[in-house]
Amino acid sequence: MIGNPYGYAIDVRKLIGKGATVPTVLQLWDDSGNATTDANGNVGTWVSTSSTSHKLGVWQGAFIENSNDASHVYLPNLAKLNETGSFYKEIEHDERFMTFRLDGFNEETGIRTLDRAATVYFHATATEGWDQWDASKIRPLVSSTGTIGFIGERNGQPRLQSQYSMPFELNGLREIPLDFQVSNMGGEFTVSAETLTGIPSDWAVGLRDNQTGAVINLRETAYTFGHNVLAKPVARDIDPTPVAMQATSSPRFTLLVGPGTITSVDDPASRQPLAVGLNPAFPNPFNPSTVVGYQLSVFGKTRLAVYDLLGREVAVLVDGVMPAGSHSATFDAAGLSSGVYMVRLESGGRVETQRVTLLK
Repeated sequence: MIGNPYGYAIDVRKLIGKGATVPTVLQLWDDSGNATTDANGNVGTWVSTSSTSHKLGVWQGAFIENSNDASHVYLPNLAKLNETGSFYKEIEHDERFMTFRLDGFNEETGIRTLDRAATVYFHATATEGWDQWDASKIRPLVSSTGTIGFIGERNGQPRLQSQYSMPFELNGLREIPLDFQVSNMGGEFTVSAETLTGIPSDWAVGLRDNQTGAVINLRETAYTFGHNVLAKPVARDIDPTPVAMQATSSPRFTLLVGPGTITSVDDPASRQPLAVGLNPAFPNPFNPSTVVGYQLSVFGKTRLAVYDLLGREVAVLVDGVMPAGSHSATFDAAGLSSGVYMVRLESGGRVETQRVTLLK
């Protein structure tokens, strides 16, 4: 952690490391309100100094990623800002950036989440690989979280990033994996482009949902989707230690950025089923497990369970709030006897059933 002990703001791009270079982006915890309100009453979201004009305010602290093991970090005079906010000594570089945010809301509890630590940064000195303009994603300091982060690479290993840097000029449309993660939270989430600073008008800024196939032009609209990990967030202890988050192997989204055009493909009638329904289980007959596919037309409470012919419930495959779309669940009958079982789907006021046969 680094703090600004001076009576004036500083430009974090001017920090100097002893024995190694240091990143030019810091991360600050913003608890100014209207952000996250978890079950403990905590608020806040990480933000990067790229979205604060690279400034670290008076007496303000921030986290710096010392990935090159510099022994000390110095604040030289050229980092100081005068009272008008201009630099005593300015070094001009071409830059442009886009910041994204994720808003989450759990209707049952009223709990909200907000993540603003997602920046794609373009600079004249940035490279395609990890450099001083990149930053790892830090776990939020609240108990209920919804986050988005870019999947990059550092030292040959996948890295979840809050800031993803690229060269100032691009020669075509680029695809950046965008991870979505939740903890102690479920409900409705919205991804939006919060700022597009210096981004050329002929550049596309799009989002592809890798689960549904929807493609959204984020210059024109935001993207809202449902996700259920825990339908009712609960109060729990928070570890205040800043920890780098890990990337998943199958990111939910892909960000589309660069010269080109994006055509939105988000017609619910074309990408979502028209009704609640069960697909034929496969295999059927089966031993010892089978996959049950099902479709939901709207986001809502869903229950998928299995009963024997006497009406006794033998397995619960799904019980919670689920987004609209196509889904599947595995029925493992290893501990059950051979026979016919009924799969029952309840959602949106509708009930669907089908028979499956276990042969041992």
